[in-house]
Amino acid sequence: VWTSRDGLTWSRVPHDEAVLGGAGWEAMAGVVVRSSGLVAVGEDSEAGDLRAAAVWTSRDGLTWTRAPHDEAVFGDARMTGVVSWGGGLFAFGSSRGAAFAAWNAR
Repeated sequence: VWTSRDGLTWSRVPHDEAVLGGAGWEAMAGVVVRSSGLVAVGEDSEAGDLRAAAVWTSRDGLTWTRAPHDEAVFGDARMTGVVSWGGGLFAFGSSRGAAFAAWNAR
């Protein structure tokens, strides 16, 4: 994760292996700003070649928390974007080549 106040000078946030690291690789693909902070979506390959959708949140863009992985919800999928809509979040991506969308009304 990188942050910038002006879009010209960038800084990388401190590495936290438990949140932004691990055995495989992680990638944030979309981020949205809400009144409570930031929500980022992407994917994680902790299980080797399999990928799973992943969600991170941050109040300030510097300190991030990873949402717990729920195989029944995230499974073998990847999230490629997220938008704030109607008071909730709308995430989209693909699973095994098929498009999907998810809605969180909170």
